[in-house]
Amino acid sequence: MQKKRIRKEYQLSAKSPSMVWGLIGEASGLQKWIADYVDVDNENSFVFTWGEEWTEHHSITFCVLDKKKNEYIRFRADDEECPEAYMEMRIEKSELTGSLTLVVTDYAEPDETEALEDIWDNNIERLHRISGI
Repeated sequence: MQKKRIRKEYQLSAKSPSMVWGLIGEASGLQKWIADYVDVDNENSFVFTWGEEWTEHHSITFCVLDKKKNEYIRFRADDEECPEAYMEMRIEKSELTGSLTLVVTDYAEPDETEALEDIWDNNIERLHRISGI
């Protein structure tokens, strides 16, 4: 089955792409808002874990497909079967206002797109709470 691409844009109060990069491009930053634990398996592989490691938990390994510091990072889950599916977080700066937007691209089964959008909305809400951006 073909997955559906979703794209969400979130306004940020941060003025510095490098501040946002620390939260989307580094394991320590991702661990603050997207998963309970994020470990770097190697330079191009991150392990996201939800739940406590010593009890019931769920882990997914994501390989970094591409990244450009202070601009974007694109991941693909190791167990992803859909060849075109990926997860990307991109920092865009408005030339008019100078404000930053986090653009999230992800893929979901057609009947799961609303649930995935809700997950991203909740993640971004947590990002705003913990960082103030």
